[in-house]
Amino acid sequence: MPDSRTRGRNHLFPIGLVLRIVAMALLSGRREITEINRLGQGLTQIQRKRLNLPLKRGSKAFRKVPGYSVYYGS
Repeated sequence: MPDSRTRGRNHLFPIGLVLRIVAMALLSGRREITEINRLGQGLTQIQRKRLNLPLKRGSKAFRKVPGYSVYYGS
């Protein structure tokens, strides 16, 4: 699937990774963007590693998750 997002900070998270989190949320009954975001924020570091989320800059263990703006498209 081509990535239609504009260039910028959203490209820290590849579209496939974002879609995985959205799919997990939808399969668990979450439908609103805020609910999808909360699911991502609630992932443990082990889950984030298994999803291959990027490491926070300067960290060797803390993995970042997409924020609300990534899902909302702003």
